[in-house]
Amino acid sequence: MICQRCGTCCRLIVELVSGIDDVPEDMTEWIEDDGREIEVMKRIDGMCIAFTGNSCSIYDRRPLDCRDFKIGESRCGNRG
Repeated sequence: MICQRCGTCCRLIVELVSGIDDVPEDMTEWIEDDGREIEVMKRIDGMCIAFTGNSCSIYDRRPLDCRDFKIGESRCGNRG
């Protein structure tokens, strides 16, 4: 299956993994989740800040959560 670049996956809250993810600091923020502080990708109007047009502006540096996302899985908008 080929990604149709709908951006559905870019609407997820992506928690960053310290020591693994190498995302530009200006694209991250800290939020509270179930009483703990976690670092996540910033979002603008519900969309990941790295989503520009119809692609990821930091694709080669995208977080592990994004790398693990599979086209066609239940959260994907491309389930044909």
